[in-house]
Amino acid sequence: MSSRRRSSSAAPLEDENLLPEILLRLPPQPSSLPRASLVCKRWRSVASDPGFLRRFRIHHRRSPPLLGCFVQDDEHHAISFLPTSEPPNRVPPGRFSLQFKPGSRFTLLDCRHGLVLVLMSHEMRHQFVVWDPVTGDKRRLSYPPRFDPRTTLVNGAVLRAAGDAQHFQSLAVIPMPNVNRDHFIKFIRADSGGLGFLDMSSFTVQLWERTTDCNGVAPWRLRRTIELAKLLPLNPKKDNIMIEAFAEENNMVFLSTLNNIYVLHLQSLELKKIPKTDSGSRYHPYESVYNADVGGEHGRAELFAQCIG
Repeated sequence: MSSRRRSSSAAPLEDENLLPEILLRLPPQPSSLPRASLVCKRWRSVASDPGFLRRFRIHHRRSPPLLGCFVQDDEHHAISFLPTSEPPNRVPPGRFSLQFKPGSRFTLLDCRHGLVLVLMSHEMRHQFVVWDPVTGDKRRLSYPPRFDPRTTLVNGAVLRAAGDAQHFQSLAVIPMPNVNRDHFIKFIRADSGGLGFLDMSSFTVQLWERTTDCNGVAPWRLRRTIELAKLLPLNPKKDNIMIEAFAEENNMVFLSTLNNIYVLHLQSLELKKIPKTDSGSRYHPYESVYNADVGGEHGRAELFAQCIG
């Protein structure tokens, strides 16, 4: 009877469906699945299965890590990737690259939900390119015929459909709090999930949030003030600082000085310096679940070396 009990209790561990469910819940960092695939052939088989990789990406899509940022490289007619993570989660810089034909003009517009939006012009033909750097998928969209990119200022955002969820949006005029409109203001998603914005003046950042009180009124409230001079090695007489971008899924703001780019986590105030490219470059944070290297794709040897080392 005791042997039967042991056999019965061990049966769930042999269930073929159990291992994928366990691996599915690993952290969405680039090194998670490569590390797991080193355990044995069975684990590697599951971790490299295309269907499982797709499930893994979807499962972690709402909490993707910050992999780095994309920078427009006009000189080499390309969009380059600047990794921000440390080994073993550092994605090789050459892993994500989008090349254009010589003579093409392109503008990097937005990175969001693991997608990149680019406006491209070549031989008088204008179109948008929606690119998924992890899968390599590209979709080209025609440029609206009534707009001329040579005379019209174009901006845009890219959003990934939220599965089965139905979202309806409406436009409304929302009064701003009494802040100096000459300051740098960037709208963000607040910690509560509602609307917020960053107000930057000199070396001070204020975090404002729009919350609804018990009477149904939604006033703006100042939630936090961050003195950057206490965090960064700045010279108030020489340095100038501005907000470059905001990584909304990781609550990180990119700050630019004359010589450096800093990534600041707004909750923990953890600070990190990354290399700065040309002064005219714009940085677009890229948050996504990256796991293509497990199956033997580009850069696998480098990522595995980081995992083992």
